[in-house]
Amino acid sequence: MLLEIERDKAITDKVILIQKVVRGFKDRSNFLKMRKSAVLIQKTWRGYQCRKNYGAMRAGFSRLQALVRSRKLCASYHVARQRITGFQGRCRGYLVRRAFRHRLWAVITIQAHTRGMIARRLYRRLKGEYRRRLEAEKMRLAEETKLRNQMSAKRAKAEAERKHQERLAQLATEDAEREKKEKEEARRKKEMVEQMEKARLEPVNDSDMVDKMFGFLGTTASFPGQEGQAPAGFEVNMTHFPLPPQNENKL
Repeated sequence: MLLEIERDKAITDKVILIQKVVRGFKDRSNFLKMRKSAVLIQKTWRGYQCRKNYGAMRAGFSRLQALVRSRKLCASYHVARQRITGFQGRCRGYLVRRAFRHRLWAVITIQAHTRGMIARRLYRRLKGEYRRRLEAEKMRLAEETKLRNQMSAKRAKAEAERKHQERLAQLATEDAEREKKEKEEARRKKEMVEQMEKARLEPVNDSDMVDKMFGFLGTTASFPGQEGQAPAGFEVNMTHFPLPPQNENKL
């Protein structure tokens, strides 16, 4: 009996030991699997978090770089624009000053020619008046010398002076009429220039221009041969257009 009890006890201990070893192996295997899974989950999560943080950090640094570069480009653009604006201002100022100098030179030239023309005209008029007065004075002296043979010296001098004054008055009248004609001519030329300038500034009406040029053709209701007289330059000379020879054999 004791041996069987000992044998059962030994078998029971071995069975318990085997169960303990098997259960320990099983639990260690499960623990290793769970730890491996936990480590994998942690690694995956940490990698995701690191990638997320890296992406955010990279986006932030990219935005910061873009902001810094935009600030630099904006500053360089403003500097370049300021320099270009200054260069344009100087170029335009130079062009304006050059155009002003050319116009000033043209105006001065026109003024010089105009003043020269006025001075020459005045010189010719004064020279003509001087010559006429000199001739009148010579005629007075000749008449006085001639009249001295017919009357006393005092009466001859008075008569010659009277005729001389009449000639001077006639010369003054002629000068006044000539000056009036010159003023009238100048006024007419000025009005003509003003009319030409006004006509140049007015808008051109195409229909009126066509009516003026081709109005002699008449309307569609007019009879043939009664369109009207063609304007100057539009007449057709039929002698320049010989008729074709007639074919006698034509039926």
